[in-house]
Amino acid sequence: AEELTPSTENGVQALLVRAELAVRQGDVASARDALAGIRPRILRTSPAFESRRLLCEVGLLLLEEDPHGARRRAAEAQELAARQRAYASGIDDPPCSPIY
Repeated sequence: AEELTPSTENGVQALLVRAELAVRQGDVASARDALAGIRPRILRTSPAFESRRLLCEVGLLLLEEDPHGARRRAAEAQELAARQRAYASGIDDPPCSPIY
C-alpha cells in the first residue's frame, strides 16, 4: 500500500481532505498544518484540486477572523474556476440542477 505522505499524489489528496475536515470542525491548527504540506499551484490528478485548496483556505481565514484575506482568496478561487469553466459552489451561486 502506498504511504500517505506529501511526496505522493494520494498523500497530497489526503492532506486536503484532512484540512477540509479540520476547517469544518473549527480546528485551526490542524487545518493550517495540513495545508502547509500542500504545494500550491501544482497540477494534480484530482479535478478542481486547486480550487478546493483555495476554498479550504477561505474557510481557514474566516476561522482566523481574517475576512479581507478570505475575500481575496475567494476571488482567486472564483477566477480560477472561471478560467477552468468550472463552478465553485457558494461563490456566485448560479442556478444548477443535480445530475443523476
